[in-house]
Amino acid sequence: MKARMFEIECPSCHETFFLMRDTYYVKGMDPRAEERLLNGSYFMHRCRKCDTIFTIYHPLLFRSPKKFNLIMSKKKQIETLDENEKQFVVNDPKDFIRLFRILVYEADLNVVDRLEKYLSNHGERLVEFESFDQEQGLFWFYVDHRLMAVRTKE
Repeated sequence: MKARMFEIECPSCHETFFLMRDTYYVKGMDPRAEERLLNGSYFMHRCRKCDTIFTIYHPLLFRSPKKFNLIMSKKKQIETLDENEKQFVVNDPKDFIRLFRILVYEADLNVVDRLEKYLSNHGERLVEFESFDQEQGLFWFYVDHRLMAVRTKE
């Protein structure tokens, strides 16, 4: 883990404060952080002044050695860390969480994309990938905040 101090401003009351956040994780190093990434709470913060819960942005590198590197950065180009590991770069916390779930559950990104598009009914419904059960072949999604399982043909 590698921590840095970030200056954050509440979008509601504009209170400015400093927050210490880790910017580097290796899989298995901090199970609590991994759980917070999976449940979507990692980039959320509650303002001490007005109690507003909001998403915060800060750079983050998550490494799963020999598998993947997931990076959140505003930079367009990031130097490859290891040629044997797939590298993914996003610039939004929501995209980071989504891709983290897909990679950790070893779901097929193309299948998830296709299912999200189908389930959203051309953008009319809110769809969020939740998890993938490899043993059962089930993709789990929240569709308009209701949990739904989809089994794909083998």
